[in-house]
Amino acid sequence: MADKASVLNRVETVSIDTDTASVSLNTTVYNSSYKHQLTIHIRGVPIASVDNISWSTGTAQRTITLSNDTKEAIQKYMFEDKSVSATFVLATSKGSTLIGTSSKTATIRTKAANSAPLFSEFTCADSNSTTSAVTGGNPYYIQNFSTLKITPGTATSRNWSQITKYTAVCNGVTVSNTDGGVLNLGKISKSGNITVKVTVTDSRGYTKSVFKTINVIPYDKPNVYSITLRRTNEIESEMQLVFSGSISSITIDGTDKNSLKSVRYRYKKTNASSYGSFIDLLSSVAVSGTSFSFSNLELCDFDVNSSYNFHLEIRDVFGSMTVTDMYFTVPQGTPLIALRKKMVGINNPNPKAALDVTGEIYMNDFSVMGVQQEAIADDVSLNELTSPGIYFRRSVPQENLNYPALVFGMLEVFSCSVNLVIQRYTARDSPFDMYIRSRVNSTWGAWVKK
Repeated sequence: MADKASVLNRVETVSIDTDTASVSLNTTVYNSSYKHQLTIHIRGVPIASVDNISWSTGTAQRTITLSNDTKEAIQKYMFEDKSVSATFVLATSKGSTLIGTSSKTATIRTKAANSAPLFSEFTCADSNSTTSAVTGGNPYYIQNFSTLKITPGTATSRNWSQITKYTAVCNGVTVSNTDGGVLNLGKISKSGNITVKVTVTDSRGYTKSVFKTINVIPYDKPNVYSITLRRTNEIESEMQLVFSGSISSITIDGTDKNSLKSVRYRYKKTNASSYGSFIDLLSSVAVSGTSFSFSNLELCDFDVNSSYNFHLEIRDVFGSMTVTDMYFTVPQGTPLIALRKKMVGINNPNPKAALDVTGEIYMNDFSVMGVQQEAIADDVSLNELTSPGIYFRRSVPQENLNYPALVFGMLEVFSCSVNLVIQRYTARDSPFDMYIRSRVNSTWGAWVKK
């Protein structure tokens, strides 16, 4: 009877990262004197083998314990794989003569519990020296101004994998590197107890994460919520400044670290190239807790014939980093009534007639129409001219612009409300034809020749 090779019926999944790695397989052996060799192939490459295996005859479940060298050889080849499909080839020999082979595929795997990287520590720091000088640093940070810096601790790969990435996550921001150096997460936009997560990833894709909580203190730069800057009576040289606002509380261990450090102003004439020196107001500012206020109705004098640029600056404990700058333009003084030789101006310092009014005129609750005189542009429809006044057409108008006739002429517009407009168009040349129409609400009537 011819020699018959043993048959490999089945191979169970192999856990290659346990303390003692073994292969459990089911074989049928026809001759107990035969010797066997088990070779493990991964992606077609023979990785390791176990020689000189003897079994009793018959079909049975058998176990082969892998040596440390064999286990490490497989782990090294799997340094990027959590698991692989391997081919197990069983060769049967009689003495030095190969009788035959039998093969089966099975999975070789690792587990996170045995192969995930070891990582347990990282440090947080505020890399903004201005904010950390006030808070004392970790675990306190200032919203929108502290900059969070993460330094990962030592990470150790296992079972011949390699550490491939360090990732820090905080407040929706993710930063990664491959060398374990500093991870800069930037400014923190949220306040409260914020979680920082640092994750180490190895070449197999296994991860280990560590979490910490930092305290981000809510903060806004100095806020001015009410301010008035004006000339006395809107016309005098004397300037009035009134404002109120607040600063953010920065409470650490029961102590508020914030305070108002500087309130000052400067100004220049609008046409000047540069501002003058700052003038300090801090000593005159009333402070109550985080609120502050200021009022001076005789702050300084501005020439009534000139306009000025005014700059108010407010700083808290963080100084120039969180300064509040407010800029204003103060117009020249405009008298309510200007008396000039044979002329009176109302809201007009330079009247050009006996009575020159800037603004609308009302009498007995009704608007008194002023006269507006101007030429009518070539592309303007008469439907658009609803402001009271006199308008001139000095050339022949185009069609489709709602003229009553294509002739030179003068348009008079009358109105006592937005709902009623009357137009009268008079031809410039003989026989001086006159046309009238009205708009009631939003509808124009037809021109009527008079």
